[in-house]
Order: sequence, then C-alpha cells, then structure tokens
Amino acid sequence: KKIDQSLANINKVIEQALIRPSANGMVISRIKRGSIFQYLGLRNGDIIDRVNGRRIRSVDDALAFYDSMKSADRVSLALKRRGRPYRINYRIR
Repeated sequence: KKIDQSLANINKVIEQALIRPSANGMVISRIKRGSIFQYLGLRNGDIIDRVNGRRIRSVDDALAFYDSMKSADRVSLALKRRGRPYRINYRIR
C-alpha cells in the first residue's frame, strides 16, 4: 500500500531524496524521514548499481525502474553501502 501511494505521484517521490548519477550507479542522499526511500531501507550515500539485474546508470534507467515497480511482485537492489556490496530484496504484495 505504501509503495502504491508513493508511485502514484512521482513529483512527491522526487522531493523525498536527492538521486544523482555517478560512474558506479545512482547515488542517493538527503533522504527525508518517513520517505519511501527510508521505508525501503535505503541510506544516505548508498550507490544503487543494479535493479533486478539491470544496471542503473542514468536518470532514464531510474525512471524505467520506477515504471517497472508498478507491476513487479519482487525487486532486488544491488548497491554499495560504505564501499561494500549490499543487496536488498523486496517482495511486493
């Protein structure tokens, strides 16, 4: 339910954190308290490398991921947290 509410308004999602491309993926920072990013377990400084095995390197890649979440039942994030590989798996009900 929380994800559905968040996905309904991309403008609200964009205001909840700063996401910028880097050579290694998408860096997330300035995560607001109570945001969907915090709810999903992401932390400031995380670098998202892959979503469901697909590389994330640009804003277009991130928007494609956003669109895919609308119909997904599972999502897997591969990221770097404090320089170490980290994986978060979600089951969407």
